[in-house]
Amino acid sequence: MSLFIKLKNNIIYYSFFLFLIIIFSIFFCANFVLATAKDAIDIKIFIENDFKIGQNVSFDYNISVSHDINISYVEDVSCESAPHAPLKTKQTKISKDNVIRQTYNAFAIDDSIDPQICIASIEILEPIQKKVEKEFKIDTEPSFYFRILLCKGKPCAEKTKVFILNSDIYFDYISEVESPEIIAKLIYPDKTEKQIILPTQIKAEQVGNYELEITVKKDGYKTVSKKDMFGVIATPAKIKSASICNVDGKCSGQETAQNCPQDCVKVEQAIDKINVINIKIIILIIAIIIIIAIMITVYWFLIKRGKEKNEL
Repeated sequence: MSLFIKLKNNIIYYSFFLFLIIIFSIFFCANFVLATAKDAIDIKIFIENDFKIGQNVSFDYNISVSHDINISYVEDVSCESAPHAPLKTKQTKISKDNVIRQTYNAFAIDDSIDPQICIASIEILEPIQKKVEKEFKIDTEPSFYFRILLCKGKPCAEKTKVFILNSDIYFDYISEVESPEIIAKLIYPDKTEKQIILPTQIKAEQVGNYELEITVKKDGYKTVSKKDMFGVIATPAKIKSASICNVDGKCSGQETAQNCPQDCVKVEQAIDKINVINIKIIILIIAIIIIIAIMITVYWFLIKRGKEKNEL
């Protein structure tokens, strides 16, 4: 009997050991086959190290294989802040004697594109997954932040785009770079033009719409062009309130919590408070009913048990 048990234990032990060997072999073979398959497809990307304004971003690539195969792949150029074309999957059959030689055109570089590092890539999707990437640089002048300020007098404490006739109009600006070269032209309502230097202050001499055209330059940066408009009126506008909120403590008519919170929020809060009180009363009544029912049940059980004892 002991010999049988020992033999049985040895069979279980060796079976488990053999199972581990089989699992390891499958894992090793799968990785070997996958690595071999990846090595069977060779991808080379040829691209310039940097591109400048006016150039088209593009790259050449070669795909070769060690044996005949059908592949699916995508071409791509990825940049942080540049146009990105939708990815299109390409499918083709390659023989070991042929090489795919293609050119991928991404986008043209203009003034709107800032300097940055981008990545050109070819990614195989089927029958295996493999991706080859290559970095390149977009070498353009950076842009900078510039904002025109229109104010009611100096200093620029109150910004506006509507001024009163004969009042002061103060022009100022905010710039990310120091001491930029600013060329500013003011066009009056009667279409006369005047060159101004920012910051500056003028009198609102004409009623109507004014236009301000500004060109900002700084060595090593892109040129910034800005346009702005403002108006001058003869007298201050009298704005009649069209509010339907009477602020009388009563939520009536078309008043709601949205357009008249002064009246309706208090009413809604009172209603909510009443609803909460009602819910609490209902819960209390239910609790009392449950307690009474439990007391009646216990009382009935005690009486019944007393009768049974008396009968005995």
